[in-house]
Amino acid sequence: MNLFASRRTTRVARKWRIDDGGAGEQLTVDRP
Repeated sequence: MNLFASRRTTRVARKWRIDDGGAGEQLTVDRP
């Protein structure tokens, strides 16, 4: 999931990771 998140949105992925601690990565994949 890290690969997908970092590929589409590295900035958002980092923010979501800090909040959800990992679960955010899945959400970032859905959101461009």
